[in-house]
Amino acid sequence: MANDFRNDLSEGRHLDRPASSQSIAVGIDACRGGWIAASGEEPGLRVFGSFDSLADSFPEGSILMVDIPIGLPDGDSAGRECDRLARQGLAPRRGSSVFPAPLRATLAADSYEEACHLSSQLCGKKLSKQTFNILPKVREVDTYLRGTARHRVWECHPELAFCGLNGGTPLLHSKKTDEGKQERLDLLAPIIPGVQDIYAKTLAGIPRLQAAADDILDALVNFSVASAPPERWRILPPTPPEDLCGLPMGILFADYSP
Repeated sequence: MANDFRNDLSEGRHLDRPASSQSIAVGIDACRGGWIAASGEEPGLRVFGSFDSLADSFPEGSILMVDIPIGLPDGDSAGRECDRLARQGLAPRRGSSVFPAPLRATLAADSYEEACHLSSQLCGKKLSKQTFNILPKVREVDTYLRGTARHRVWECHPELAFCGLNGGTPLLHSKKTDEGKQERLDLLAPIIPGVQDIYAKTLAGIPRLQAAADDILDALVNFSVASAPPERWRILPPTPPEDLCGLPMGILFADYSP
């Protein structure tokens, strides 16, 4: 499967970075305190209470790379093609890290039971607990994207990003383990000079009630995608379909395969 995925990477569509003298690369991950963002030359990491406040902190030409579903299905039981391709490419070790995107209708749910009922009615499947837990974050980004310029925010996935850094091979260890953390820092080291110190400094400076260790790693690898040379950008699927609100259903990553 890894060999097939490397072929998919090499054939993926190239994406051009928007030209702007004010373009800033930002890697973003959801966390307990809201959103953690990595940006700048070092880069530095900071927690924002809302996605609106985060987005407003960066110039219009910036590239915001966020680990959250963008573009939501309306009732197709097959779900999004980008999720299926990402799970397939990351299998068997990391495929389960890609949660199915929620149906757009479930964003209105006030409880897990209501979300499951809506999902079951529309596609015959209940919502997983993991997906329900990120519904408020999905809703937050969706509301922002439907109310402002869309070109500056892209969906990515940390495990897909690390797989791209690893030449198309999924990582061996979970990011929750010490081995997994070091495995990811080693892959980031050639891309982000001094990343070990940046990680340690951020870990010491941000309370765990705001952001966990893996949130920091995810924001850093998302930053590596946002700041990658444009010729390395790829997206799954190569031509993402749009949802009913005109938002693309595609996951962007950087391809570092030989």
